[in-house]
Amino acid sequence: MNPDDRDEPRDLAAAYVLDALDPADARAFEAQLARSAELRKEVTELREAAALIPLSAPSVPRDDAALKARLLSRVRGASAGALRSPRRSVWMAWVGWAAAAALAVVAGLQWFRASSLSEQLARREATLDEILEPSTQLILLTATGERPPGIQLFWNKAGGRVVLHAFNLPPAAQGRAYQLWFLRDGAPVPGGTFNSDPDGHALVTVAGPPADLTLIGAAVTDEPAGGSAQPTTTPVVVGTIGGE
Repeated sequence: MNPDDRDEPRDLAAAYVLDALDPADARAFEAQLARSAELRKEVTELREAAALIPLSAPSVPRDDAALKARLLSRVRGASAGALRSPRRSVWMAWVGWAAAAALAVVAGLQWFRASSLSEQLARREATLDEILEPSTQLILLTATGERPPGIQLFWNKAGGRVVLHAFNLPPAAQGRAYQLWFLRDGAPVPGGTFNSDPDGHALVTVAGPPADLTLIGAAVTDEPAGGSAQPTTTPVVVGTIGGE
């Protein structure tokens, strides 16, 4: 492979952590790693997320090898297709950040609780199926400030569902809830409501936007518990869809 054709090093960080790079790319990445403190920090954070893949509940079987294998298979499959595509850089950037986001969500599953072990395992697998489905698009909702909240939306276009993963999001007050909004040119379209746990995390699956909606982004606001027809407060987090 021509070194000039290689992707930006940070685009390959997640694939490197998952051991999904070919030897030439791995060597080139490690050379960059030796020169960049920022890149080393990013790899360390991704490795920490990967290490959290087992659920923290002691009663849950720790099949972290199987979970990592699923992520690895997804990254390698997309990488192989990218090598045959003139848009390899675009694909590998998407693969790297999607894998990183998936690692974060799987790590976030340690806060998830269900009424029974079988239900917990089934819902965990369903969540992983959603975020690793090839047609799923990632939308990042962000805010500003010190330790700001953030939300990752995994929009499964084919299935018409959205997996929402929130972090650093304080629980809404009693009688209130967070509401997801799908943004378009014009009025926002209401989505589902949810709340975070005392640790500031949430992992829920809600209905996606209407199939005929031209989506440009998403936002979350603090609303009355039953939800609102239109936003009544300033968005807590907001994000737009990047170009294809």
